[in-house]
Amino acid sequence: MTSEPDATEQMLKIKEVTKLTSLSRSTIYALVDAGRFPRPRRLAARRVAWSREDVRQWMNACTAAK
Repeated sequence: MTSEPDATEQMLKIKEVTKLTSLSRSTIYALVDAGRFPRPRRLAARRVAWSREDVRQWMNACTAAK
């Protein structure tokens, strides 16, 4: 889940991740720190993004656990 993104992989900014998951920015980063949410990937010195597929898999795992 933390490999380099390939050219066809869609990457999401934090704003898109918060919209998709309905979680706040601080909650997402707290879950990342706790190892309970996919880690963002560094795109540039000051830019990170999440793989849409990683976030989708996390969401599916959450709904399957219920």
